[in-house]
Amino acid sequence: NLLANLSKLLQYKDLVWTLSLHRIKVRYKQSVLGILWAFLQPISMMLVFTFIFSLIARMPSEGIPYAIFAFTALLPWNYFSTSVSNATGSLVKDAQFVTKVYFPREILPITYIIAALFDFAVASTLLASLMIYYQIALTVNVFYVVPILLVLTCFALAISLIFSATQVRFRDIGMAVPLLLQLWLFATPVIYP
Repeated sequence: NLLANLSKLLQYKDLVWTLSLHRIKVRYKQSVLGILWAFLQPISMMLVFTFIFSLIARMPSEGIPYAIFAFTALLPWNYFSTSVSNATGSLVKDAQFVTKVYFPREILPITYIIAALFDFAVASTLLASLMIYYQIALTVNVFYVVPILLVLTCFALAISLIFSATQVRFRDIGMAVPLLLQLWLFATPVIYP
């Protein structure tokens, strides 16, 4: 029963919160650049895409600077991609928790998605800065961010749950997911309008 499973997850909300914070802290604690990595990945991809697809391939960007066009598309893509790639291996990586203590196993992929959502929020501040720099005003379309992010999070969670459960039995999933995500990037309208 879906409602019973959701209520069980709510009983473990403290564990979700604690593990999510742990994922975020561990991710940046032992790196030299720390939280700057949340900015570096999307901005470096934006620079490469802007150079290749704006200057060389002359891809149209519907009247806005291509850097904003690319960054706006790369933010949700990076969130989805990071969520799925990290959450896919969660049950295998954290096998010591799964075998020793009872808790809903869905918590492990969820915590990786929450950590990726944190990165998304941090990188979104850079989008705001770019919009100020290029003098692009917000429109009423900004209200679509919440439902789009909600749908994207649900989709990332669904894919992550399927892949993480499948990887327990078939370890090839962990090898296939990065390739699948790379191919998926070019199949989505991240680069082109």
